[in-house]
Amino acid sequence: MRPWYLHRVEAFVKALWPESLSRLMAKQVTGYLQAVSSQGQLADWQFRQTVDALQLILVDLSQVPAVGRSG
Repeated sequence: MRPWYLHRVEAFVKALWPESLSRLMAKQVTGYLQAVSSQGQLADWQFRQTVDALQLILVDLSQVPAVGRSG
C-alpha cells in the first residue's frame, strides 16, 4: 500500500504547487478532496486511501496545523 499512499500524496503536492505544506490551510485540503471526489475517477476505496494518505502526511508525520487554521 505504501507506493499508492505515496502516489496520493504526490498528486496532492503537485496540485498544491507552488504553495508549500508549511503554509497549508484547511480550505486547501478540503478543496482538493472535493475536486478529486467530483472528478469521479476514483473508486470509494481509492478516495478513502487518498484521505488516509493525506492524514498520514499532514497530521501524523508533519503535524501541519491545517486542521486548526481557517481562511
